[in-house]
Formats: sequence, structure tokens, C-alpha cells
Amino acid sequence: MTTGDRYSSTWNDERYWPNAVAAQPAPADQALALLTHSVRQGATVVAIGALTNLAALELRRPGALAGVPIVAMAGAIRAPLPHLPPWGAEMDFNVQADTDAARIVFDSDADLTLVPIEVAMRAWLREPDLDRLRASGPIGTLLARQSQVHAVDVHIAGHAERHRGLPADLVNFHWDPLTCAVALGWDVVTHEQVRVRTETDAAGILRLRPDPQGRPVGVVTDVDGPAFAARWLASIEAAEARHWRPAW
Repeated sequence: MTTGDRYSSTWNDERYWPNAVAAQPAPADQALALLTHSVRQGATVVAIGALTNLAALELRRPGALAGVPIVAMAGAIRAPLPHLPPWGAEMDFNVQADTDAARIVFDSDADLTLVPIEVAMRAWLREPDLDRLRASGPIGTLLARQSQVHAVDVHIAGHAERHRGLPADLVNFHWDPLTCAVALGWDVVTHEQVRVRTETDAAGILRLRPDPQGRPVGVVTDVDGPAFAARWLASIEAAEARHWRPAW
């Protein structure tokens, strides 16, 4: 990885995982083999972390990503709406943790759709949602627990206090769930095609700039936050109902 940054794992932290989860290490090649198999079967790839594995696949087999639908929680294309956190490219961990990998994927011939930070920050998990999660079943209960611990660890309340565009009862941003929803085609977002180019500034930050001569990518430009939250909660409830349905 370009910078060596890694997202801090919650594994073995009993605040997040009250029941221990056994580690299941596997060779890195196994991940790339599964990724290769999946894209050959026509899978849409949902990238909710650094783009390292995708870049490794493209480097190993040039052209491997050609035409592959990739929906990535990545990018900062436009300024956030007023009264929201003024976060830009420097806050985009998924890109900045491995800028070399991000550039390789952006420069590939993948069918790329970006869920940029300025849009994803408008999809929220709020305090009243936690009761509904707990009532849904064991998975929802675990999600509620982990969300509350994470909110403390990253000082979510401070963000809500400083930016009046955020709800006072904010618990978390739905970064990754929204990206999955885009890949599934949920009708809660607006897309457009934008031509962008990559550039690296003096601080080493990789930025995406709109450019008429740039690479065309799909960009999520708007989200109906309340509609997304309602559908996400309903999806958790439905999953719980299917998983825990009594045998009789």
C-alpha cells in the first residue's frame, strides 16, 4: 500500500464483539483468485475500502478490470452542502490509504461508479433507529451495539455539534451501506456521468478533478437520506425474519 495506512481492526475488541470471533487467515492469492472468479461470472464489485486488491488484479492480468462494474465508496468531486462537514479528498481514507492502487483502478477500463464522500455523508444512522435495530433480532442488536461504540470512538457527537446540517441525534454515517445500495440499484440516489482526471497535490493527496478530457465515470450526486435509512432498516428486519424464522 502506498502510505502503509491501515484501517484499525475491531477484531478481538469485546466492546464491538461480545462473542469472540475466531481469526481465519488465508493466503492473499486466495482473495485474488476469488475476485478473478467473481468478475468472470459477471459480478458487480462493491469496493468499500482501499482499492489495493483490485489494483493487484489489474497489475497481475492487465485488462482484468475492463468492463467490470465497480461501485466504489471513493472520491470527493464537489464541495459538500452548506452546514455539513467540509470534508474533501484528504478525508477519503479509501483513496488516500493506497493512492497508487486508486490511480490504477481509475485509469483502468472498469465500468466505474463512485459514491463520493460529500454525498455519502448525507445518509445517516440516528438514535431512534437503534431501538428498531435491536427489535429486529440478533444481527440488528449487534449492529446497534457496534454503532454506538464506534460513535464514541470517532467522536460523532462532536461533528453534530459543530455542523448544524447534521442531526443532533447522529450515530453514524452510512458510508458502506449506501455504496451497497447503489450497486443493488436502489432508487434512493441520483447518478450522472462525469469526466474526471486524477492529480496529486504537493501534500501527496490524490484528487479527482472534473475535466472534459478526463475519464468518464458514474458519480452519485444526490441521495434521499430518509428514504435510504427507511429501506435499509426494513432490509435488516427482513433479513432477520428470514434467518430466524421458526422451523414450524
